[in-house]
Amino acid sequence: MRLQPFAIFAIVVAMMLPVGCFTGIESTPKITEKDVRKQNVVVSAENEFASRLFPRLFSQWREGDRLLVTDSRLSLLLETEPSVSPGDTIVYRGVAEDVSITGDSVTIIEFGSADDAAIPLRYIVEMPLSRLNSADNRVEVPFTIDLQLIAYADSMLRGNRYYLMTNLRVDADAQPIAMGKRYVPVTIRGVYPGNSTYPLRVEFEEADGTIASVVMTTGNARSDTRNFDVLFAFNDPRMRYPDISDAVWANIVATRVAQGMTTDECRLSLGSPRDVKKTHNGSSYFERWSFDNGAYLIFEDGRLATFRL
Repeated sequence: MRLQPFAIFAIVVAMMLPVGCFTGIESTPKITEKDVRKQNVVVSAENEFASRLFPRLFSQWREGDRLLVTDSRLSLLLETEPSVSPGDTIVYRGVAEDVSITGDSVTIIEFGSADDAAIPLRYIVEMPLSRLNSADNRVEVPFTIDLQLIAYADSMLRGNRYYLMTNLRVDADAQPIAMGKRYVPVTIRGVYPGNSTYPLRVEFEEADGTIASVVMTTGNARSDTRNFDVLFAFNDPRMRYPDISDAVWANIVATRVAQGMTTDECRLSLGSPRDVKKTHNGSSYFERWSFDNGAYLIFEDGRLATFRL
């Protein structure tokens, strides 16, 4: 049974009321996005590939390795002058152990400015050198991008064909631009420096000749990552959903929804909601999905009844 507009409005109002109020509609506990992610953890070939794009161990650093400066605030973290600016390159020169004013062993990583290598730039890590060189330690100098990681990622990705899983796009300066299609084939043109938050900018070409980029993270140090396995797939995602009609799939690719789409189809199109509230009125079952941008979807018996994007 399809709800009339007034009935849908009543359901929306009821679902927005506090749980403690009596509304005639029974409410169940809220399901968060974190709960959804926990239920959908799958180890894939893309996961395994992404694990090869981790930042290097400190023991793998070599004299002459270069870091690109992304923010002038790096100057505040360095023990010596000169100051550095975005776009500058600093060169790894070596490492030594010292004792801090509190008596603890610290490691001093020394860099040279690419413009004036004679002046040392020293970055202090609050741990002894022996520990820093142990098997699992990685050093990420804030406000820099490891250019060796960029070169390594480029060698792994350039020229390969993947399916892009996101509709987000950036330009050559890693600034957001108009959203595009998702789940479409792309060919990687190269990997370039991104920014402090997303160090890799992956440039690609779509089948129609459109050239754009996405920014990418590596490793697992950040709570909200955009690693390879989140952004790309090896195989056509369309093949996983043979029961979805071509018309609905066209909506999904374009990040659109329409009345009658299922919860799974809407999740493919828009991603996971911030939270989900489930209710019923004795004859029908409802879900209300809320997103961070204020958008919401309301499902009646598993089908999209109304929405605001």
